[in-house]
Amino acid sequence: MDRELKAGDVTVRLVKGDLSKEAVDVVVGPTDREFSGAGGVDAALRAAGGDAYLTALAEKKEEHGPLETSDAVWIQATSLPAKNVILTVGPKWADGYAGEFVALERAYKAALSLAQKHEFETLAFASISTGFFGFPDDRAGYVAFNTFVRELSEKSGSIKEVRFVVEDDEKFKVYEGIWDEVVRTMMN
Repeated sequence: MDRELKAGDVTVRLVKGDLSKEAVDVVVGPTDREFSGAGGVDAALRAAGGDAYLTALAEKKEEHGPLETSDAVWIQATSLPAKNVILTVGPKWADGYAGEFVALERAYKAALSLAQKHEFETLAFASISTGFFGFPDDRAGYVAFNTFVRELSEKSGSIKEVRFVVEDDEKFKVYEGIWDEVVRTMMN
């Protein structure tokens, strides 16, 4: 069952689905420093986006060069239902004491800031850093949901809706639990 809350004027939703099929202004997914596509969501966006998406990625890599942790870049993705993609580099999980929480929050903030800069209204996020980079889902969900509530309550700009999209049933249950905890602590 989807979850929904209001953060200022923005509707924030937790949904079960496939990020590459979200019909929003922009999808936000993870990448690594070199845009390699080694991770699950990054690879899925590449597969769904086809040649046009791969060309746009290659052009962005050539233009921008390697990304640093917490950087975000925007590309057009005309072959996806979302015609735009923001890619961000989250931190690799070490042990929770190496600045991972702050770096992950910065990655989400960078993506939100870039979406506001381009005046996107509807966004769909994947969970950043949880797959290939090993960030635990429960901790990553807490960072994401807290960041959305704080940032969007204060300065939403053009943003009207944010979806946090989880494809896997088991992981979705984890995110539901974190969602309920965040709503209880931050919204009451």
